[in-house]
Order: sequence, then C-alpha cells, then structure tokens
Amino acid sequence: MRIAIATICLLMFTFTSAFAEMTVDTYKRHISGEKKEKIETYIKGVGSGIGWLNELSEKKAYCSPNATLTIEDFKKIIDAQYERSSDKYKTIKKEMGWVPVELVLLHGLINSFPCE
Repeated sequence: MRIAIATICLLMFTFTSAFAEMTVDTYKRHISGEKKEKIETYIKGVGSGIGWLNELSEKKAYCSPNATLTIEDFKKIIDAQYERSSDKYKTIKKEMGWVPVELVLLHGLINSFPCE
C-alpha cells in the first residue's frame, strides 16, 4: 500500500512538472561525464526531498538506518534498483517513452530500507 501511494504521488508530480524530471537514460549517459556534478546535485536534491517527505510523513515509505544518505548511496540505490527491476522499467519505458530516475530512486529506497 505504501509503495502504491508513493508511486501515485510521484507520478502525479511527474506529469505536472512539465517534463522537468530526469530520465534514467539521461542519468546513465551523464553520471560519469562532464555533467556529472549537475547530475549529482540534482539526484542529491531529489533524494533529500524524498527523505524529508518520508521523515515528516506519519507512515514511512522506507526506514533508513542512516538519516543522512550521500550521493554515493543514492547512485548505488538507483543502479541496484534499475538492475533488480529492469523488466518493470522496460515496460514503463515502452508505455511512457521514458523512465523517471526519481521513480527508480524512490522504489530503490523503499526496497533497500523496508520498514518492519
């Protein structure tokens, strides 16, 4: 239930943001190139925003043992989640034409730090 609600909220934000989000393809293409710093800043901001929302929510979407996740943590979570659920994201890409990296990060946080 938490995953469904978080996904719906993120997708609602995605569709109303005038395509200001980042695709996984863009992330993968630029994370180790000359735009690395900008990509990392964006990912850190998204991760921090998700973290604050989670922290202030009555029901947690995920329960991180470390309140402060680093950009390296976020990159590992994105990469692991995309690999773990690549078929799901291929379906999303086929339907939408792209996969928001923010969605992959959110799913990754939920899967990496489940609340018990």
